Amino acid sequence: MANSAATGALAMVFANPQPKNGVRLLTPGMYVRIRLPIGKPQPALLVIDRAIQSDQGQRYVYVIDGEGKAQQRPITIGALQEDGLRVITKGLEKSDLVIVGTLQQIQPRMKVRTEERDMPSFGPKIGNADKSK
Repeated sequence: MANSAATGALAMVFANPQPKNGVRLLTPGMYVRIRLPIGKPQPALLVIDRAIQSDQGQRYVYVIDGEGKAQQRPITIGALQEDGLRVITKGLEKSDLVIVGTLQQIQPRMKVRTEERDMPSFGPKIGNADKSK
């Protein structure tokens, strides 16, 4: 296994047996992208990336306060996941309600009508995805 410090690319050798139908999955010189888990998954708060706003480099989301009004909440973001959800490392609690729709119309301290749903994502639906039924 060889690596390139400049690109982060690794050269690896894979077993590539020829199946019964005679077509190999990999051809010599082919580039592949591989994700290797290096540890156990860590629990994290996830928010759909489109709900995250930015103002002069400061990231924030709108959350609903106890009075049913929108409040800007500064956050620190982490990695973007394959399903379109972004890890939030600081600034949100599990119980916070995050606004994900009509963000262009939202202003701080604005009274909003809410509809509580699971966080949307591009990934497969797991469990009971729609609580509104």
